Amino acid sequence: MKNRERNREVLYWVGAGLSWLAVLLVLAGDSLGLELPRLAGGLLAGGGGALGGLLTVKALFARHYRRNEKARRAAEREEKDERNQMLRGIAAYRSLLAATPIFIAEWVILLVMDAPMAVLVVVMLAYLAHFVIYMYQLVRLQREL
Repeated sequence: MKNRERNREVLYWVGAGLSWLAVLLVLAGDSLGLELPRLAGGLLAGGGGALGGLLTVKALFARHYRRNEKARRAAEREEKDERNQMLRGIAAYRSLLAATPIFIAEWVILLVMDAPMAVLVVVMLAYLAHFVIYMYQLVRLQREL
């Protein structure tokens, strides 16, 4: 279980790195004058950035969740599910807070790149989906408490 969680976190980081690399390559190509078609380049940058942001936040969530593993196991041994749920809620809240500056930075980069409106909408929808997913988790944990 421990290795599976660690492997999942590593996969999230690798996916996020590749997504951000795609965004940087599009940005570098744009600055060098190697322009892609406006819609394709914009969607590649927006989709890569949105996926990179989402995977970065999922990796942070997995990291915080794994970091609290000792406390979580102690809580399970003592049959204190409330502590376990609280730790999961804290990890979800921290990753939700970590996502906001990532998406804001992505918006600024895309605005500087003069990306089409469709790309900005894709990024906004990705952030909204991310927000809804983590808020649902927090509400579900609150109900369990």
